[in-house]
Amino acid sequence: MNPKHYSSVMKFIHWVMAIHIITLLALGFYMSDLPWGESNKTLVMLHKSCGIMALIFIIARLITRFSTTTPEPRGNTIIQMIAKITSVLLYTFMASMAFSGFLMSDLGGHTFNLFNLIELPNIFKKNSDMAKNFHLIHMSIGIPLALLIGFHFLGALYHRFVLNDDVLARMLPRKCSKRKHLH
Repeated sequence: MNPKHYSSVMKFIHWVMAIHIITLLALGFYMSDLPWGESNKTLVMLHKSCGIMALIFIIARLITRFSTTTPEPRGNTIIQMIAKITSVLLYTFMASMAFSGFLMSDLGGHTFNLFNLIELPNIFKKNSDMAKNFHLIHMSIGIPLALLIGFHFLGALYHRFVLNDDVLARMLPRKCSKRKHLH
């Protein structure tokens, strides 16, 4: 039997990832317009550190998702198919963004200084051509990922206000989802 709501762990990871990914995208878009310099180095370090954290959250989310039972899908077959495709694309783009950023930096010969606490060594030998390829991939994913996140958000609102079902409430923290107007 499927539960009515997602588990507390799934909800926590979902909302932490949402805030994290949106912040990373905003920071990335902001940094792309800045000239390289000392002030930008701090932003790059922060962006790279948060990117590593995002990758950890993505892996944790996938492990949790496939090891727990989730609520039944809502909506007709087409809506369920759209939701499934959107979900797969979100994970694919998030993972591609994280991996391409890591590979771009690592193959570019840049080390990771995780929040100025731990310096992670390079895994691969420096390869500027490959680093440029991964840079292109990394830069190309940002806008489609942002659009997918917006589409995901609109889908939640569609379920709540048009279909008037409990899809949004199932992912909200219990206190929020128990409010009468979300059922």
